[in-house]
Amino acid sequence: LLTLDVTGATRGERLLAVSIQGLVNRAQPRVYLFFDRYDHEWLDWLRANGMTGEPEALTGLDQLVGRFRGELQGAVVTDERWTNIACMVAGVQTLAILTPELVGKYDLPVVTDLRQRGWQRDLDGYTWAKAELWPQMSRRVLGHLSPHASDLQRDFLIAQKAFSFWMPGANDGGEADPLEHLLFARQLLAETPPLVPVCGWWGWGDPPEGIGEYWGMSLASRYGKLTPGTEFASNLSVLSAIRVPKQLLERRVPRRACPELRPDRAYVALDVLDSGDAVWYSQRRQRDVWADKARGTVPVGWSMTPSLLDFAPAVAAYYQQQASDHDELMAAASGLMYCSLREYGTAFADAAAVRRQYLDLTWRYMQRLGMTTMIGYVDHWGAPTDFGDGG
Repeated sequence: LLTLDVTGATRGERLLAVSIQGLVNRAQPRVYLFFDRYDHEWLDWLRANGMTGEPEALTGLDQLVGRFRGELQGAVVTDERWTNIACMVAGVQTLAILTPELVGKYDLPVVTDLRQRGWQRDLDGYTWAKAELWPQMSRRVLGHLSPHASDLQRDFLIAQKAFSFWMPGANDGGEADPLEHLLFARQLLAETPPLVPVCGWWGWGDPPEGIGEYWGMSLASRYGKLTPGTEFASNLSVLSAIRVPKQLLERRVPRRACPELRPDRAYVALDVLDSGDAVWYSQRRQRDVWADKARGTVPVGWSMTPSLLDFAPAVAAYYQQQASDHDELMAAASGLMYCSLREYGTAFADAAAVRRQYLDLTWRYMQRLGMTTMIGYVDHWGAPTDFGDGG
């Protein structure tokens, strides 16, 4: 692997780096970026367990561009508003992404400048992308993220040629019509098969903008789509491609057997659930939680997305090897990835068959990780989940 530290980079420099990373990692993992200490810790884990060799450190972004200039067709220029569309153009046309202040700084001829398209509304850009780029893009993965969101996961979306869009919320303000965006999203979701993950997240910022977690997740569930929670997941174009030895994906220490339950006693189960169904959470925050010296002293259930077997199997292996006999890893809400079981597949004529397909796949992933408990998510607390066509 070639490594590059981008912790002190500007937003534009990071976007350039992740665009090149996504393109060159499409064939095999070659570029690994350091955004923070977690990226260092995971690379150390990969090396210590024989999944990668000694990395070669690049000294700067110009060296990254120079190393792979021959594999790029040039660059697409964008301002922040059209970042999602720039990523789609980059993925389809093999172009690096430049923000205006970087134009001319690197040996990358400008092939297209999205600022000159004349789009007046965000939906104009997405409609153009649907007409011009969608025929060449993946039907296996989608992205939903704000153009202002973190760029950590964009390498994966570019590598996969994922159609990435954004649905504003009713309280966001501005020129965007949430209903028009919703209708556009419905069409996109309807044209893709079940079991497709929608990477990114349904909101951004504080206070949050966008359609919001529960509305977005429920809408996606209706069309058989899944929410893996990759918003702050980094280097997925590397982690998803690393081959992990089968023995590392099996628990190092068996779980302690459940004691015989007595009818004259009350029992308490301790489960850590919140955000445990997100890929990024396992890669970042959960690692800190597991470092607590008290872990393993009492039985605790930990939610974890089995989709790590696809997105980052090395991360799944880490928890399998670190788990004590008091730690149980459970398939998070609702199994393979975050979704509403009540809503899942209801947009299809045979909703029961679509739901059964999802549950069968969930069980197969659980078996690979030795999981026996699934957290079933049915509904959230109080908010309506109807989108106007019954329910």
